[in-house]
Amino acid sequence: MPTQKDRDHVKSLMVGVKEPGKFAGWIAPPLRGINGTPIETEYVKL
Repeated sequence: MPTQKDRDHVKSLMVGVKEPGKFAGWIAPPLRGINGTPIETEYVKL
């Protein structure tokens, strides 16, 4: 069973990323965007 130290370590890795074009360190970035568009495509404009 994971210890509290293990849980704290995993929690430190799971940091959200909100910058366009950046990806969290715990996932592999996709090779291309939706429907083959470039990764830098802005899908939602606020």
